[in-house]
Amino acid sequence: MSSTPIAGPGMAPPAATRGTASVSAALTSALVAALVALMCPPAPVAQERVELPHVREMGAALAQFDDGLVHAVAAYYHSQRHHDTPWLLVELGINSQKTVRLHRDNIELVTPAGITIGLASYRRWSQDVSRAARLMQAAVPTRHQVRTYFREYATVTPLQFFQAPHAGGTIRDIADLTLDQVFVGDLLFESPTGAFERGRHVLTIHNAVSTVRLPIDLR
Repeated sequence: MSSTPIAGPGMAPPAATRGTASVSAALTSALVAALVALMCPPAPVAQERVELPHVREMGAALAQFDDGLVHAVAAYYHSQRHHDTPWLLVELGINSQKTVRLHRDNIELVTPAGITIGLASYRRWSQDVSRAARLMQAAVPTRHQVRTYFREYATVTPLQFFQAPHAGGTIRDIADLTLDQVFVGDLLFESPTGAFERGRHVLTIHNAVSTVRLPIDLR
């Protein structure tokens, strides 16, 4: 009849015992590593800054695009620090060396996460009357005269994609850009999450002669 030998002084423990101890130590190390990872989450990855061609940043919330074909200026002083709501306001001035038609469907905002948000419909904007009125009122002190960045002789033409709540007037989905006209007006975007994240968004305006890309840096 055989029996398992008992380790005495100076004797190595049986192989089975050594194997069990090794497994227990490995499990303990893995558990400790997992707990440390939970308690110390990895630092967020720094967001890469998007550099845009033909752009000159002229203020904290003011940028100009000019590639020799299309000239555009965007101001967003209110929105830069007030973007924890569904609506984002950008003031735009734009004209073109050549006659070209701009349609509201060709305007979009690309978020830092790469999500593309199209220009809001006027119907959707007009339905959110309470928030729309508050936004327009709050933005009054930081409104910027984007018209002043264009040739003096150019005629100012309203960009009629939106109207203030209860303002009345005609809404148009297109603007025929020319050298002698500067279209000036508001652009409004609605966040699908109810707020806009911090970081560099890119206002993108597609047209037949050029693609305008302007930085919208939210803080």
